[in-house]
Amino acid sequence: MKPLILLIFILVYALCGAELGYSASSPWWSHLTYSFQHGSWLHLAINALGFVGLYGALVQFIKPARLLLMAYAVAVAASLVCVYRLPVVGASAVIYAMLGMYLSLLLFRRIHYRRRGDLWLFLLSVVSFLVISFVKQNTAGMLHLVCLLSGAAIGTLYFKILKR
Repeated sequence: MKPLILLIFILVYALCGAELGYSASSPWWSHLTYSFQHGSWLHLAINALGFVGLYGALVQFIKPARLLLMAYAVAVAASLVCVYRLPVVGASAVIYAMLGMYLSLLLFRRIHYRRRGDLWLFLLSVVSFLVISFVKQNTAGMLHLVCLLSGAAIGTLYFKILKR
């Protein structure tokens, strides 16, 4: 499933334009398509790396189709709440939702770091990426934060209540 998603990212980037991104003036269906398009090859590469890493960690705990559906649903719902003037594109909303699910695994001690310093380095990097999201222009900081928190809430619900 992972190679298929990466292939979709590459094909959509190569074949489609920014009309897949959503904004305050875009059609309703762009909320369904924005996470498949990217602004540049670097944007695509960073999101692909984040996706591969988190997907590999989370499929040990969640079936692949369920994981993708939950993360994508969070990204779509968050895009309806966080509307921007300029078009938003990229899979980072999905990745932040998956990151929130990963954080819920850490919270419930289903994932362990052998060295405490590694955990703090990971958490520092998450906070750094969020800060960059709010500071850098053309980045949807609030969308990222909403997806991270929603992913953590869904992960908590899934791991604590549904997976007893």
